[in-house]
Amino acid sequence: MWEEYSINLTGKNKISLALNKDRVIALIQSLEQEPSLLNKAIVTLLLYTGVRLDELLSLKRKDIAKCTHLIALRVVSPKGVVRMIPLHTNASRILNDYLNGRDDSNEYLFVKNGKKALGLRQLQGILAMYQVNSQQLRQTFVSELIRLNYTMLEISGLMYGNEAIVKNLDSLYNDIYNSMHAVKK
Repeated sequence: MWEEYSINLTGKNKISLALNKDRVIALIQSLEQEPSLLNKAIVTLLLYTGVRLDELLSLKRKDIAKCTHLIALRVVSPKGVVRMIPLHTNASRILNDYLNGRDDSNEYLFVKNGKKALGLRQLQGILAMYQVNSQQLRQTFVSELIRLNYTMLEISGLMYGNEAIVKNLDSLYNDIYNSMHAVKK
């Protein structure tokens, strides 16, 4: 089921691994105990969406899209490509808890003390507390899509933003929800 996949990162000489099932379960359990709603929301979104750090840091409140029974994030890649990523029910709940706990009007989703958008180093520090990095969480998300038999074209569409390739977001959302929900059991 949750196997470790080794992926050689382009342009770098290091190998990064997707988290295996035991590490995913341990991470989810530690997040359940995390008192910081900010930390919990950040790690959960990275795990359940596979977004890049710079994409996460640039998210604004207006980027949360509510469709019929689906909540999605409007994510803009570094190259300016816009894509919609469905939110897992657990990620949606945690994000909502975090936003409800904020008493500021800052437009950015992730801020430090309600004033300034969170920075890259701060974000990396949060991930280091859980002994994971963003590439591991991104690869874990992609590995799960592969395990769920999504085609490389569908995965590419979700991860890199070709809307014509991602034909059925509802189906993808349901598969992600069912898969991640089963990991907790």
